[in-house]
Amino acid sequence: MKPAGFHLLLYLSLLLLLFQAEAIDVGRLVPARQVIQEYLDERSTENLYQSQRFNLIDIIFSLDANQTRISSECRTDMKRMQNSILMLFLGKMDEFTGKVISVLDSGGKPGAGLTKLNTVFEGIKDACLEIEHYFHDSERPFRGQFVKAELSYLDANRTGRCDNRQMNFFWDLCLPESCTHADLMLMLGSNTTIFKKTFYTHLCDVHLLAEKEPNWNYQSYITLGYMALLTGLVVIASLIDVVLSEDSKKTGGAYFISSFSIFNNISEIMKVKKNKVGQINQLHGIRFLSMCWIIMGHSLMISSFLSANLLDALQSTKKWTIMIPALSYYAVDTFFFQSGFLLGFLWFRGYDKSPKAVTSVSSWILFYVHRFFRLSPAYYIVIAFYTFVFSQLDVMVKSPMFLGSPSDKLSSCPTLWQYNLLYINNFMFDSNPCYIVSWYLATDMQLYIAAPLLIVPFLLSKPLGYFVSSALLIGSTAFTFTVTFIHKLAPYNFDFGATDPETDWTRDDFEKWMYNPPWTRCQPYIVGFLLGYVMHNRLKVKLNKIVLLIGWILVFAAIFAVYYPIKDWVGGEPMDLIPRSLYASLSRLAWSYIIGWVIFTCYYGYGGPVNRFLNWPGWVPLGRLSYCAYLIHLFIVVYFMLLYQHKLLFLDLVQMVVRKALQYLFTFELTIITI
Repeated sequence: MKPAGFHLLLYLSLLLLLFQAEAIDVGRLVPARQVIQEYLDERSTENLYQSQRFNLIDIIFSLDANQTRISSECRTDMKRMQNSILMLFLGKMDEFTGKVISVLDSGGKPGAGLTKLNTVFEGIKDACLEIEHYFHDSERPFRGQFVKAELSYLDANRTGRCDNRQMNFFWDLCLPESCTHADLMLMLGSNTTIFKKTFYTHLCDVHLLAEKEPNWNYQSYITLGYMALLTGLVVIASLIDVVLSEDSKKTGGAYFISSFSIFNNISEIMKVKKNKVGQINQLHGIRFLSMCWIIMGHSLMISSFLSANLLDALQSTKKWTIMIPALSYYAVDTFFFQSGFLLGFLWFRGYDKSPKAVTSVSSWILFYVHRFFRLSPAYYIVIAFYTFVFSQLDVMVKSPMFLGSPSDKLSSCPTLWQYNLLYINNFMFDSNPCYIVSWYLATDMQLYIAAPLLIVPFLLSKPLGYFVSSALLIGSTAFTFTVTFIHKLAPYNFDFGATDPETDWTRDDFEKWMYNPPWTRCQPYIVGFLLGYVMHNRLKVKLNKIVLLIGWILVFAAIFAVYYPIKDWVGGEPMDLIPRSLYASLSRLAWSYIIGWVIFTCYYGYGGPVNRFLNWPGWVPLGRLSYCAYLIHLFIVVYFMLLYQHKLLFLDLVQMVVRKALQYLFTFELTIITI
């Protein structure tokens, strides 16, 4: 076997298809893709032919089964496999030979799509685990076990770099169950193995599916018991709700019980009140559409990284349609804007009605208590379910797609869930975070805790209030610009975007200090707060056509400013440092203006067709479900992805969006059930 034929795989070993988009620096894919293409242009026919010829037989006969440090059971089974293969070549075949053929067949091989960055050489898990044979001279059966070898590329100095955040590749193997992790590390890691001879790679680890067992503990059963209790209460309350009359439901314990009725809750969710003066019904539509945007972005990113043709997914970033999911991160800023807006709008409206009551000590205590109990019950149940139940399901534990991924190695919820309960998990990015989408709740809660910094100055005087809010806004903007410029960071948090090779920050650093913390995400929150303060006591505002025209022109200018500067960067093209820094620090302000102008004009009746669209009554129940949909959407996306035993095929953006639309529908239906 000629080592030269495997140079293609040497380059491909730079790449790893990980489980979560947030876990890798995909900016490295662009130069790796260029290196691969240059090599293919030179001797592509021979390279592909040689790579297709390689199979598990080469590995089996390259394994040093005579090492004394390898367990006797493993040595025996490996020698039996080698002898059986030799007999097969001589035309002799027995029952065990058929089992060995199944071993060879269920192991992974370099297959189609190598030039499309298909670098996870997949086997067939179920076929491997079905292998079993009894020898007459042994009480111990021969069984297959499914393992995944993780290898890293050796650099020019031949030093292996094994890091869960670098781009390695995985190889599925079916080997004897008698071989332990230590045995396989010795055999596959030997200097005489086929890996060293052909790929010039370093064995990082061998992941054994047999070692992955559900960890059902008392916390799991407490969580299941609590959820069963709630389910039973809902069923009983629903039955009582059907039997009791309307008058009976309004008194005593019946009123409390009826609050758990599924019929009563669905009725409340679906109830749409007529527009009243001072209500902002447009927020429901904005909230729901933003939620759909977020789910689409997460779904598309995860499914892209689980695709067998990652290069096609990467090339799709050069199409204008990719900007739809690429800009979905601004949907989170929309939620921050709405949080700040409702704070300024509702708090000062209550203050105008009863200044002393709203500013009393008890009111400030209730200010935080109400927020905590409004967010926490559903959030805590989701964290408990994800940590102690969902993560122990077979589809999570036994999935071959999940085996060996960073999320598999660093499943941190069992040790970090306490930080989620305290709403400080957005700073826990030194390792894989617990339930990654929950960072938003922590940041939003921290901004709410700091709300008196915005409220109190306005109680003293309006000029002071505007001054303090402006100072905080300028400070956040300056911080973002400075840090982006000094550390040469990306202008935006998009995984496929180009990466500056001179940056000295890891992705963990970027997440912890730039993307998640309140001091960078406060821009839309502060702008929303100021708009809410301005609108809270103005029931009517007169705007002439010139002002409206200028306002909408500025909206389209802001949309252009958000979209155009990073269009090429999203497609993998480098972007100059100063434009990157300006975009990172100012783009959220531009987005805040877009959302603010839509709310402002629609509230005062100048929104035209936009107002009519957002005033559709159907948005109201959908908007009410958005919070729970955000909490559980990752369950739905991950569950459906892991039902596949093999990677997906990325076709195009439209096909992905249609597939995800069905998941959105299921997410919101499940939300109604959980409510």
